[in-house]
Amino acid sequence: MSMRFRAHPRASLPDPRLLRVRDRAILRIVNRSKAATSRHLSELLRAHPRKMQERALLLWRAGYLERTTLPPAHRGGSPLAYRLSTAARLRLGYRDRRTAGTNELQHRLDTTAAVSALARPYQASLYPMQAWLTESMARRELSHGVQPDSVVVLQHPAGSAVLCLEVDEATQHLPTIRHKLLAYRGALSQRLGWQVLFVAPSQARVAWLRRQARAMAELRGWEPGWAVELADLLRLGLAAPVHPLIGIDDPQSVASLLTDPASRACPTPVGSPHWLHLLGTGGGEDLDHALRAQPQAESVATPEPL
Repeated sequence: MSMRFRAHPRASLPDPRLLRVRDRAILRIVNRSKAATSRHLSELLRAHPRKMQERALLLWRAGYLERTTLPPAHRGGSPLAYRLSTAARLRLGYRDRRTAGTNELQHRLDTTAAVSALARPYQASLYPMQAWLTESMARRELSHGVQPDSVVVLQHPAGSAVLCLEVDEATQHLPTIRHKLLAYRGALSQRLGWQVLFVAPSQARVAWLRRQARAMAELRGWEPGWAVELADLLRLGLAAPVHPLIGIDDPQSVASLLTDPASRACPTPVGSPHWLHLLGTGGGEDLDHALRAQPQAESVATPEPL
């Protein structure tokens, strides 16, 4: 994928204090994801796609975002990808100057797409995602050198789960995959409710991942490892079929993985007005309960509806 991000030629970059809180939250989310389409943003912010297109366009015209046109095969319902402009990063005081370059853009977009697919409501106004940790945020939470592309905390009436997302582009060879699998076995051994979900670009890659995992004697009896095809996840969300990495293939849905009796309901669930206000005003989420929840004797709490 070879594309060039472009800023608006007459951008004025107004004082960020003049921006709406919701617009500042959008900029924070784009900074976290490094690259996103308006469709991704609409799912993460629980906003109508057309409204999000309008907000992204206004932020591009103001100079806070730059954009590139995606090839048809990579659009996924949105022809434009956005990232923070260099001027915006300087104006907002972000020390991390990394952006999604063209070589890694597809991986960034696939990761954001997977996260946004899991953020969709499983009923009219019930949203499962309680917390979302990007790669840099998740790195501080796990041992054994594990570096998930994202970590999402999900809550459902049946239970909860913490999913470590490994977005696979079918470019990593067997030694790297084996190293990852062994690292996850060590990192998740004492983490109740934590699982790893490999998001692969095709069913053939899902089958390959499962063959390699089953061939490793060190993983015998290991349960919290799964694989899903990206297209299924984007189309079906929590209803997407997932396949166990170890054992006989018995496809389940993503929702069926949410069986931990611990309540992980967060006071600022992803996409809620409280979460957006927190991001827009510069605050950080309190993730301690969501990541280290303990089983409760009472019924499992459900996400706060809008």
